[in-house]
Amino acid sequence: MDLYIPANAKIQSEIFPGFGKKELVKSLFGITFGIIIAMILHLITKEISVTIISIVATAFISVMMCTKIENIRQSVVDLVIDHIRFSNSQKIYPYRYLNEWEDYLC
Repeated sequence: MDLYIPANAKIQSEIFPGFGKKELVKSLFGITFGIIIAMILHLITKEISVTIISIVATAFISVMMCTKIENIRQSVVDLVIDHIRFSNSQKIYPYRYLNEWEDYLC
């Protein structure tokens, strides 16, 4: 009896390919930020069309940035978070050279 593991099996259910509950929460944060920016723009410009277009644009951009790319199974937001985490990590590795053959050659 062989164990069969299907290729490209997903661990969690997704709303549409590459977009699950985690991505929904991340995009809701982005949409909330976009609504705040849209309200500030509305206070400055006093035009409702600018407000509506900016809300729709931030919603679209937020969902697209949080959707996982199929080949690498990471979203653009995940890649940026990984890059920030890597840039803050230690990159200097102290190394002390020891000549291990010094005792044997003399």
